[in-house]
Amino acid sequence: MTLPSIYRSAAGEQAVLAHYDAALAAWPTPYTTQHVPTRHGETFLIASGPPSAPPLLLLHGATANATMWAGDDRAVARGLGGA
Repeated sequence: MTLPSIYRSAAGEQAVLAHYDAALAAWPTPYTTQHVPTRHGETFLIASGPPSAPPLLLLHGATANATMWAGDDRAVARGLGGA
């Protein structure tokens, strides 16, 4: 099943994705990304902070994305024994 695009145009999609990539490039600590399959579709995940620390899951609101946590990432990592 093909879902309709959330973008009004291919150019708009590319502009949004370029902005998102630029925001990820400025992420304050080392990170990895992955796509996690769920029964409701694929979910994008950013993992950062010390691998030995207990996991902490931060969820964004409906009109945001994961980059909203970039400003908090360094402080959270520091509190967990990281950078």
